[in-house]
Amino acid sequence: MAGSVSRSFRLLNASWSILGRDPKLLIPPLVSFVGSLLVAVLFYATGLLRETVGHPGVRDILTLYVFYACVAFIGISCNSIVVAVAMERLAGREASLADGWAVVRRRMPQVLGWALVSATVGVVMRVVQERLGLVGLIASLVGNLAWALATFFVVPVLLFEPVDVRGAIKRSARVFRDRWGEQVTAQLAIGAGLVVVWIPLMVIGALLLVVSIPLGVAVLVLGFVAVLTVSQTLNEIFTAALYRYAVSGAVPPGMEESDFTSIIKPRRFGFGRRGGSTGGAPPRPDAR
Repeated sequence: MAGSVSRSFRLLNASWSILGRDPKLLIPPLVSFVGSLLVAVLFYATGLLRETVGHPGVRDILTLYVFYACVAFIGISCNSIVVAVAMERLAGREASLADGWAVVRRRMPQVLGWALVSATVGVVMRVVQERLGLVGLIASLVGNLAWALATFFVVPVLLFEPVDVRGAIKRSARVFRDRWGEQVTAQLAIGAGLVVVWIPLMVIGALLLVVSIPLGVAVLVLGFVAVLTVSQTLNEIFTAALYRYAVSGAVPPGMEESDFTSIIKPRRFGFGRRGGSTGGAPPRPDAR
């Protein structure tokens, strides 16, 4: 367990170094957060979304689906830009946000399809939660966690492999089934590392509330948004690093091959360099 945690923190440090060299990677997750917030405000302010308990009607379900689809499309598009740029950076090549957007734009039908699938799953989990009470809440929490882990690699697969959404989900699920533990540990490491930053911000914000409530609230809100943005960006860089090694065996600077060989252990028909290999390194984002 100690070795797994130490590997995860090394991967976190390497992801952080990429972000440090290109802080502009924070822009897409920030845009995603602001865009999703604006969509939520729009839906609630216009009364399209309303609180339902127990048995939401058809109108409520359809409205919720549209809301989830909009938020998912914004988030997936922005996260995909980070993944596309990170893939180039991990290969030692220069790439801008415009280059990342070019990759996403070429795969836009797949990105949209993934957003619609994500919205469908979200609505199903929400309906289960509301109709089954406590049992539904537990089932939706477990289901959402399993879904998030099984689809860990969907974004890079959609961007860099000639598959549709269904194929990307199956591919990602296979990777998760074979190598699930390290992804979870690494994501926990990213979260734990950023909590260290968030705690002092909360303390400062609480102290400022005594002096000025608006100032204290502003510090808390801005701190939360900053930590959330950095966390999301690091997660996408980490995902790109794992995916790149899985399909090509390339170890990015600042990382050790032992870190990856403990994660990616290709099986006879697995996803990796043997058996289920894709036949080489992923294509460059500027490839046509």
